[in-house]
Amino acid sequence: MRVIGLVLALSLLAPVAVEAQQPSRVAVIGVLNPGNVNPGSPMLPAFRQGLRELGWVDGQNIRLGQRYADWKMERLPGLAAELVRLRPDVIFTWTQPAAVAAKQATSMIPIVVGAVTDLVAIGVAESFARPGGNVTGMSMLGAEAEAKRLQLLKEGAPSVSRVALLVDPALSSEKDYPIAFADAARQLGVQLLRFDAQNPTDIERAMSAVRQLMSMPF
Repeated sequence: MRVIGLVLALSLLAPVAVEAQQPSRVAVIGVLNPGNVNPGSPMLPAFRQGLRELGWVDGQNIRLGQRYADWKMERLPGLAAELVRLRPDVIFTWTQPAAVAAKQATSMIPIVVGAVTDLVAIGVAESFARPGGNVTGMSMLGAEAEAKRLQLLKEGAPSVSRVALLVDPALSSEKDYPIAFADAARQLGVQLLRFDAQNPTDIERAMSAVRQLMSMPF
């Protein structure tokens, strides 16, 4: 995750890399941190370390303009607007609320999102193949990606005929999963068994039902 975020951020800084070697030009990275300074999220320390390993040092050839929300998500839009006024070369952020706030604050400055559930589902990217606009980054999950995993499962184990799908119906980010999975399952000739779970008790109940169903003949 750290490596992908760094590569994306540094690729967007590439046009100013030559200038950054000159004392008069220091690239600015705006950091929209949804957390706080200490203890904060491990994302920023890892980001700093990766930058140093690649020769980018805060205060030398780059400058980090940072804004912290202290986990008060309602502050993110205002902080994102402050960062835009700094005119950074790129904005780095993570979490769904921060990604949305950054996207709403600018359509011109490149934005790299370290990790969210699904960039497409939250509306900051058009698709995984072609994000479009000024936002790129890493999605940890996503209906499109999960359906692809079902396809890979079938390719790796062609005899699979039934697949259990565990869904938390309370999460808006998971609302499209059953639809995407159902479409992929039909195309692959796989029976999809859905189980809803919102807490450990639900999960244990669902797993018990899965074990029972999987032991039954198809």
